[in-house]
Amino acid sequence: MELQISQESFVPNIHLVPMSTTGSFPERCCHNQVNYPIPTFTMRPEKLLILAQVIIPINNFELIGTDIILISNPFEHPSTWNYKTQRIPTSTFNLTWQTGVNVNEDHVIFVGCSSSMPKQPLVMSRILEKDLVEGRLEKMEYLSKDDTWQFSTFNLKPLVDGPYVEGTLNWHPHLKVWFMMLCNVYNWAIEPDPNVYIATSSHLAGPWTKSIAYAVEPPWTNVSTYWVYAAKAHVEYTFGSPMGDGSSDIIFSFNVNAVHESLLKTDLAIYHPIFVR
Repeated sequence: MELQISQESFVPNIHLVPMSTTGSFPERCCHNQVNYPIPTFTMRPEKLLILAQVIIPINNFELIGTDIILISNPFEHPSTWNYKTQRIPTSTFNLTWQTGVNVNEDHVIFVGCSSSMPKQPLVMSRILEKDLVEGRLEKMEYLSKDDTWQFSTFNLKPLVDGPYVEGTLNWHPHLKVWFMMLCNVYNWAIEPDPNVYIATSSHLAGPWTKSIAYAVEPPWTNVSTYWVYAAKAHVEYTFGSPMGDGSSDIIFSFNVNAVHESLLKTDLAIYHPIFVR
């Protein structure tokens, strides 16, 4: 199933406001840093957690870390949201934590990407929900190569060869597996890979198995013009919803963008998501 994309162009309205704790997420004006929200997850009790890339737009969108944005009133209008942001202490350009997020028992689970390790693998961390809500991010633990949880990132266990960012982590209630939707972006210029992958495991610690979920079709396979990235599962449309068959359906999307920004100035419709079931 593919989303039909309108070919009409438009000029978006972008509003950057001084840093506050109410309303839409603003520019960090004093440091020229911007929060770029990626995955979200609803936490108990009725809080919305958003992971956000921290980028410097004036420096070629340099990625410098990952913020946690915790919204205490997510069911109200976004203009009235009350929220707080915190930098994940271990996050850097080489270690980001916005590939996926989910809850397992009392812990919030994060999937990240370590670009300083061989093959730039996905890695995992966790924190108790109560510690996250109370801002004690120093309590975050990291899955190590001996399958224990440590407070240090020194010996991170590689889960799946990367690099992958902007993905999702979900539990499939019918297949009884954890799964991640993955699509490459940062290696595009070196080793382009226009495929969407699914990685599955019966346990969060692995072993994980990765296979092609969808081979992207032309013209988006023209890697000199387009890139594809940000594969995400949309479990809200499956697992018993009218759009799914109630058993093993997975609906996911990925994003298409232009390799050269100049193309977007003449054809903004290039930048769009594609949905697949």
